[in-house]
Amino acid sequence: MVEQEEKTREALDPLVVVISAVNSLKDREREVLLGRFGLEDGNKLTLEAIGSKFGVTRERARQVENSAIKKLAEKPTKDLAKLLKIVNSYLLEMGGVMSLTGLAQYFKIGNDQRRDAELNALRLTVALDSNVVALPKEDMLHIGWAKKNAPMGLVTKVLDEIEKILVTVGKPVTEDVLWGKLTDTPVYADNSARLTPSIVHGILLVEQS
Repeated sequence: MVEQEEKTREALDPLVVVISAVNSLKDREREVLLGRFGLEDGNKLTLEAIGSKFGVTRERARQVENSAIKKLAEKPTKDLAKLLKIVNSYLLEMGGVMSLTGLAQYFKIGNDQRRDAELNALRLTVALDSNVVALPKEDMLHIGWAKKNAPMGLVTKVLDEIEKILVTVGKPVTEDVLWGKLTDTPVYADNSARLTPSIVHGILLVEQS
């Protein structure tokens, strides 16, 4: 099963899959998503710019965007459904927390001229999952997401505690050692039912280096 999913992941081009799915929408819905998520040139347009382009209000542009996303989520194309499944599997593997950078590495997205558009395609893919929420915008965190039931409020607390541990130790340590030391902290004592090694692994990947 894992091997088959890996083969599927390697065969899928997220940008091609997402644009193909978006092209199945009505003209205005398609154009709004292409511009809003920067799927053609990597440059995302604001709601104001979208509204100006079509001669509608910012709120109307938002409504069209939300309607289009809902349609893709409810009736994804075959390849988009596969892409969503792989993204969700990766999120679960990371303990319910993932970064855009980590997801891009998982799909082996390069640093060529397509990169920004490909990253935006992943953003739109994640936006289709109503069980996933964006991580808070903080300096210490990469752009990322978490499962709704993931301990999202613990992310910064855990990172702060890990920083204290590393300062005390004075040298790099393995994740196993880090986990062992984390279990001796008040943060773990207060949240032991919600913290696991896999969740801590995912949290470490969303930290800004």
